[in-house]
Amino acid sequence: MKSASTICNFFRRDAFCGLMENQVILFIGDSLTKEMWRSLVTLTDGVDVPSNSRPELARTCSNKTQLNYWRSNRFDDLQHAISDRFSLGPIELRNRSSADFPTAIVMNTGSWYQSTDVYISIMVKTLKYVRDWQEICKKDSLLGCPFVWRTTPPGMLGCMEYNQPMNNITRAEELLVAGTSGAAAHLHPHLDKYHWTGFREQNLIAEELLTFSGWDGLDYEIIDGYEIGITRPDNHVSEKDCLHHPNENLDVPDAYNTVLLHYLLSMAFDREKMHRSLG
Repeated sequence: MKSASTICNFFRRDAFCGLMENQVILFIGDSLTKEMWRSLVTLTDGVDVPSNSRPELARTCSNKTQLNYWRSNRFDDLQHAISDRFSLGPIELRNRSSADFPTAIVMNTGSWYQSTDVYISIMVKTLKYVRDWQEICKKDSLLGCPFVWRTTPPGMLGCMEYNQPMNNITRAEELLVAGTSGAAAHLHPHLDKYHWTGFREQNLIAEELLTFSGWDGLDYEIIDGYEIGITRPDNHVSEKDCLHHPNENLDVPDAYNTVLLHYLLSMAFDREKMHRSLG
């Protein structure tokens, strides 16, 4: 895996570590979310803590910040994990005194397509859990308990043919749709299986449900992973895996984390400004 020093990006380790000292960030999602978790571990010179069970854990920022990753492909297992004790394994989402209690959550349903009715049902329940966690967290957190949602990018047909970003979402979507019709559909049957062309619609559904949850008191930010990912057809593993990103070149997940840091710094600035106005 590359070191953070070799990455051309705008992520500032010192800013992140200064802001997130003594904090716990919980990442929830599938293997693409794990890439974002892994990227942040690398960008902050973190070290994995060996574990044979969930959640996966890393210590970073000179051992002053904890990054947890909980694998959940469709969030269906998330419902069972949380419903009984409101916890994810050892992570108790009601116990603010727990060392694993998250003070920030980054979440995504992942690239596992679900029917619209099922997706909405699971999202509504999940966001209810997140609102409950955030309400508890805010009682004793100077950070503000950020909740960040990342939208899902599709893979890209023929990704190994690209050697630079596309920077044209409309063209990228046209190529994606073209790959699921005509002769190309027989050459790439996995596209229909994974419903890549349906990701845009489900992202819009998630954003609409987040808006409704915001009306009910949930504070959230959105990382547009769809826009970032679909314009980087050149940043994938192989012709047989045009969804994931290579460990030695996590440019797309690095970009997600740069946006995450922007949101964290903006929220910290807004809180400081509010405190000054009240003082």
